[in-house]
Amino acid sequence: MLNIHNGDSAADTAKKSDIPGEHLAWREALVCGPTPGDLSQDEFRQARAQHLADAYGANLQKTVQELRAQEETLAGFSDHEEVVLWFEPDCLVRCN
Repeated sequence: MLNIHNGDSAADTAKKSDIPGEHLAWREALVCGPTPGDLSQDEFRQARAQHLADAYGANLQKTVQELRAQEETLAGFSDHEEVVLWFEPDCLVRCN
């Protein structure tokens, strides 16, 4: 089972519980910042990492690596019998 959680806090709590499977902390809030549709996957990742670095003071190279690792885990979803999404309705909140 692959459990995809809305951020580190939720994933860390789930890891400490008896919820079985792999736990992925999804950190990429695509509702905030640019999401251009005309880029390759690598270019899109770089654009998103640049936004996160600029907006939140994150290290650019570390952010690129984290986004790549997140994408790779998600791409392997079919290796699991079940995928569970653990997200709240806060995705509807507007970000500046």
